[in-house]
Amino acid sequence: MQAWTERTQGFRLPESEIRAVNRLDEDGRIIGPKPRDTRPMSTASGSLPQLKWESVDCPALALYAVTAPLETWMPHYIARYDSLSVEERERADAYVTRFAAWTAARRSEFARLPQNEAVEFPATGHYFFLKQPEQERALALIRQFVARLN
Repeated sequence: MQAWTERTQGFRLPESEIRAVNRLDEDGRIIGPKPRDTRPMSTASGSLPQLKWESVDCPALALYAVTAPLETWMPHYIARYDSLSVEERERADAYVTRFAAWTAARRSEFARLPQNEAVEFPATGHYFFLKQPEQERALALIRQFVARLN
């Protein structure tokens, strides 16, 4: 599995991440995903709860992957893009568009407070911090942030 993520996504997914989301047999082979609750968190009225960043009054650093075209964001998906039906391609493109808008709104909510520092990593995927050169930049930003706390 680690070799697959390295080959298709350009980084080696930590074994702990693989074990956290997959069921393994006695030989350590993946036999399927672990069950999880995929229902969106919602309030009694049915809407997603609003994040209350203003209730956090300490300095906070957020590193955000900025959604990119499928070619850079999900290379494992784009590798089979040509084999998808028109409907599947439209759904994938629509998802990326909706997700980009949602994440942009969350970044904006976080960054509006003066104690928060939001750093964007453009054209990256979810695990950008495991890939070079993003990994070095992320580590440098974290170290700089922590140094300013002292």
